[in-house]
Amino acid sequence: MIYTLEDGIEACKQWVDSGTNNTAKITARLNEAIQRLMTIASWKLLVRQYRIFTCNNHIGLPREIEKIVGFNIDGAPASVFGRFHECIESGPGRLTGHYNSPEKHLVDMGNNFPTLHSWRNDREYYILAVSQENDDFGQEIQLFGIDERNDQIHTDGIPGLTIPIMRWKDGVLGSMGPRSQWQYSRIPFKRLDYVIKPVTKGHVTLMAYNPSAVATAVDTTAPTDLMLQFLSRYHPDETKPNYRRYKIQGATCCNAIAALCKMAYYPAKHMTDVLLIQSMPALKNMIQAITLSNNGERKEAREAEMDAIRILQKELSNNEVSPPMVVSSTFGLGDIEALE
Repeated sequence: MIYTLEDGIEACKQWVDSGTNNTAKITARLNEAIQRLMTIASWKLLVRQYRIFTCNNHIGLPREIEKIVGFNIDGAPASVFGRFHECIESGPGRLTGHYNSPEKHLVDMGNNFPTLHSWRNDREYYILAVSQENDDFGQEIQLFGIDERNDQIHTDGIPGLTIPIMRWKDGVLGSMGPRSQWQYSRIPFKRLDYVIKPVTKGHVTLMAYNPSAVATAVDTTAPTDLMLQFLSRYHPDETKPNYRRYKIQGATCCNAIAALCKMAYYPAKHMTDVLLIQSMPALKNMIQAITLSNNGERKEAREAEMDAIRILQKELSNNEVSPPMVVSSTFGLGDIEALE
């Protein structure tokens, strides 16, 4: 059985303010309990497998994923290194896409990127945003970054600039219409540092645009890969997007990895949202711990929190098939093909 926000509210409301019916307050307490428990360990259902494609020798993680804990590429397992991997003494130095090694490891680049992907070369690009929803047309997105002179982009002395959200032609995803009608940033960006987006009705696609690119299609108004590069697709409720990226050595845009990923915390908002922590007993104990802590009862709060952790530890132990046998962080079978 899968528990949603609606289930969590019904199961835990008696533990919030002595049984309040205030849905907003119960939701806030549930989200706080989930967030605090997720910082402790990778509990049951928080580690999932995904297939992720690389772009520009990098991997961008969507907001639902916190980090990659293991992966294989081209059927072979490899290592995930931290941010200091390129800076350690006697290390590999700076890894580029042409790093001469048969091994393809990941290097964490941090989680301070406003888009999933970057453009594929060092030139400057204009930025445009598109949505399928007519209600989003004309809303403005704020962009912050540097220009070709490495100067911070300003508007009337204030950092940043705004661009209007366009609408896909006839509301059809991917259909842009004539280039003469495109609305994009007045200044090209050499680097995009962060984005502030309003709450929208639909998903918003952000793209890098090169107006001097020559269209290769018969219809010269049709966008090509040289003309437009996909950067990100924002959820309607994303307002200050922030993504994690990994650099991958020796890979191209055609590579894909099979990755074990730890899920990231994001608050449940809608009644049909699936709760990231699925144990109702653990959530009840954690909510009690928060209530006790708010009342200054620190010892009792800690005991209730430990009860929640013990429940999740037992649940995780019961869920494991067998203890893993670790020989090396990079030695393993890799992909296991179906038996014929």
